[in-house]
Amino acid sequence: MTLDLGFRLGHVGPWEDAHGLGMAVWNPTLYASETSITSLRDVSSTVPNPGFTWHAIDKSIPNSGAGSTWAFFSPRFGMAWDAYGNGKTVVRGGIGAYRSHDSWNDVNQTQATAQGQTYATVGGGGLMLRDIPALIPASGISGGNATQAGTSGVGFGLSSGDNEQPLTWTYSFTLSQQVNPSTLFETSYQGSQSSDLLTQYEQGAAGDIENIDSLPIGTLFNPDPLTGEVNTPQGFSGEDHVNDFRPYPFYTQVNVARHILYSNYNALQTSIKKTQGRGLYSVNYTWSKVMGVFGAYNTGNMIDSRNIRPNYGPLAFDRSHVVNATYSYNVGNWVHGSKLLGGLANQWELSGFSTSRADRMPSACSTRTSASEAQSLRSMECKPRPIRSTLTT
Repeated sequence: MTLDLGFRLGHVGPWEDAHGLGMAVWNPTLYASETSITSLRDVSSTVPNPGFTWHAIDKSIPNSGAGSTWAFFSPRFGMAWDAYGNGKTVVRGGIGAYRSHDSWNDVNQTQATAQGQTYATVGGGGLMLRDIPALIPASGISGGNATQAGTSGVGFGLSSGDNEQPLTWTYSFTLSQQVNPSTLFETSYQGSQSSDLLTQYEQGAAGDIENIDSLPIGTLFNPDPLTGEVNTPQGFSGEDHVNDFRPYPFYTQVNVARHILYSNYNALQTSIKKTQGRGLYSVNYTWSKVMGVFGAYNTGNMIDSRNIRPNYGPLAFDRSHVVNATYSYNVGNWVHGSKLLGGLANQWELSGFSTSRADRMPSACSTRTSASEAQSLRSMECKPRPIRSTLTT
């Protein structure tokens, strides 16, 4: 028996701002102190980004915003056992922890908040340069940060104290059996568990799980929290009216990146292959399931943006059944005594491969919302769609 034991102690530092401003952090207590209701349906603030703060404003906040962990401990273990001592029956297995790093694309909007980056949509015959300073306050349209007028803003920040980085545990157990001198059969269990995955902001997706200002399902059927009015779904005059129902009505979206998502992969893999002789082949079959929380990169659309657990299920790239086969045959030497004819007729090889898979993608949902992005009234179609594809050559 052979045993391998080890660990990795590594520092995975968060992204930082090279200009020293820092990455924006969301603070709900600060939001409450920096906003006020001046009249019905009107929430105002004396600062452009109520609830958001960063290193240049508060030195107690690290430049990276959420902070970091000095070192992550990642243990690894592996073993191999020759059951009969002749190399024909071997059992192998192992488990290990691995850390990855957040993508810059997932956090760069928080830096834009601290830097005051904004944009606005201008229609008509254009705009004079001298009118740009007055554009943002007048339009109430912003992006890339929370700077805005009225209640049309989108805010981006990190969660204070969230110093995690994505963690994946991988593990496997394999049985290898030599059937004859040229043929090997293997069966194995392969799996992984991923946690502390970062939420993914989708452009314009008001129902994304990263948006903590989204509307709970069914909330628009309740009385308006600011006016007490009861409206029909057709009775909402615009986004400002819908914002009354949001937890933070100064904004339309408060996107806070957090390490709260998780996923897992489990599979039974079997294979048989012949590696000697004129005819060679390899056939393998995988029965697997990929489960996780929707709303991360390329995993599928959210079902309930206010609660994580209802969004757990087979992910968009789940492949339940996969069969692969490769094969080749060498015809050998048919012609003897003539180099010319032998060069033309001998050592020809025929080869090919075939692959077939069956997919089931229930998370490929189509979502319809009203013009006011009333997520709580949306109609969803989440129907399992079995897909089978085969390729042979």
